[in-house]
Amino acid sequence: MSLGQLTVLAQTVSAISTNANCPDGAKITATVSGFTGVVGYQLKQGSTIVRPHGGSGYQTSNVFEGLPAGTFTVVANNGTQNAETASPVTVEINYTNITASVAPATVSCGNSTASLTVAAIGGTGNLSYAITPTSETNAPPAASFQTSATFNNLAVGSYKFWVKDNTCASATLVNTTGAVNNVTSPDASQYYLSAAPLLSFVTPNNHLSGYKVHMDRFLRSNIGMTAADAASYTVEIRSGATVVAGPVAMSSSGGLSIGVPPGLVSTPLTVVLKNTCTGNTKSFPIDVVGPSMSVLASCPGAEAMYRIMVNSIVSLPAVITYTNQDGTLTDNKTFTVTVPYDQYVYVDFPSGTKFDWKIVDAEGKEWTGTHDFTEDLMATASPTQWNSFLNNCAPNSGTVELIMRGLKYNQTLGFRIISAPAGSESLVGLVGTSAAGWKNDYQLRLNGSPYFPKGPYRIEFIDGGCYNGKQMNVNVQGRSASVTGVETTANCGSFNFKLAGTYDANFQQYIVSGPAGTVGLTKTNTETFTNMPYGTYKVELRVIGISSCFNFVQDFTYNAESSIDYDVLGSGGFT
Repeated sequence: MSLGQLTVLAQTVSAISTNANCPDGAKITATVSGFTGVVGYQLKQGSTIVRPHGGSGYQTSNVFEGLPAGTFTVVANNGTQNAETASPVTVEINYTNITASVAPATVSCGNSTASLTVAAIGGTGNLSYAITPTSETNAPPAASFQTSATFNNLAVGSYKFWVKDNTCASATLVNTTGAVNNVTSPDASQYYLSAAPLLSFVTPNNHLSGYKVHMDRFLRSNIGMTAADAASYTVEIRSGATVVAGPVAMSSSGGLSIGVPPGLVSTPLTVVLKNTCTGNTKSFPIDVVGPSMSVLASCPGAEAMYRIMVNSIVSLPAVITYTNQDGTLTDNKTFTVTVPYDQYVYVDFPSGTKFDWKIVDAEGKEWTGTHDFTEDLMATASPTQWNSFLNNCAPNSGTVELIMRGLKYNQTLGFRIISAPAGSESLVGLVGTSAAGWKNDYQLRLNGSPYFPKGPYRIEFIDGGCYNGKQMNVNVQGRSASVTGVETTANCGSFNFKLAGTYDANFQQYIVSGPAGTVGLTKTNTETFTNMPYGTYKVELRVIGISSCFNFVQDFTYNAESSIDYDVLGSGGFT
């Protein structure tokens, strides 16, 4: 009798992972060796049994499917023998969950409809969409889904939208809500135009191009019309109660031009803004710009001026004729204007005369009038108007600009200062000049500069004629400001500072140079720079919105030693 040899094999289990591109689509396949009989399999995640479902027991299949991403351990058992994978097995899911949203839409009329579009990201990209009432909790049937993310002709209300991934059946069905809101547009009476509407040619100064009415932006509380509000408005052109052009849809982007028939130059026209929901309207009169013809001066001689602007309804070429009323033909003049001028052209005439003028444009339209040079505009005239403009670059100073009634264009006009404001008495007796503007306006200059110290002045003209010897009072405007230094306070490892002095809310404190990260920082007139790093600074007081003029500049350095106050007369210590 012989004894047989018994061979004992070790039990092992190994696993292969299969990653997936859809949720819960991963797979693990187990392989065992050394087992006898029927082997059962179990899948664990940590200490939790995830297969078989139910959290206990074993399954006969060695394949675990429908797994989410994660790390697992496989256990094999035949009732008496047991083994598990030597190291955990990891599976990955290469899938981004779908997220969806719907931007609301608005309509301005309650019976209008709008479209809503689902914005979805994630998934495989092969998506379909469905819509239900917001109260629906069950997923809609497959036949309800569409490939387009946009749903049209939706009335005012809220809706639930569903998103399905057609490639991954295991992907969670996503839903979100969206709404069409009824927003009543403002009443037409609340709007105004940023500039008066204007009748002009389609091509400037060319009647053959046709006519148009141009409008700038419609505003409400200085804010332009929104796209949502514009959808409820139309614009039309009326002659009396008759619509001669339009209606056209309102544009929220700004200006709008509407073509109109010819022959309406002499007819009062209006722009009518109409709310198509409520029917209310607002009318705006339309300006018509013709030629500008006027008497300018009688000293030191008679002078008139004219201009034909680019936005006028004068078609070029146009002929201007001046005819002396005395019948002598003396100084009769004829000009042919071929290009528009937005600035005036000046024409001299004999004093004490009257001239009829007439303009005939290329379309045959006529304008007529009379220039009366018999009136001495200087006889009762005095400088009737003056303006002063602030010097934003130098506080406490401004300009003086005069309107010299009756004075010919571009005359030599000198002046002497009779009295000056307190603190500027040294200016009394000084003689200045002037720079002529485009009409009767003259800017006073002193020592070549247009700026005077702020305050009241009395000046006397020394022009050698016309206004010679006449006096007038002017008051120079200026921004009040003064800086006396820099106020600093110590912090632990930093400091605070502010420009000391008097200046109003039109000014700001500006760091011109300083430690890294501080250049360009600003504070208002009431604020303080806080927790600033030690270093050397250049700080300027500026008018808000005006670049550097290098006025009221303070240079200073603040370091750790600056915060130490040594009391020499006291106890001998530092405070």
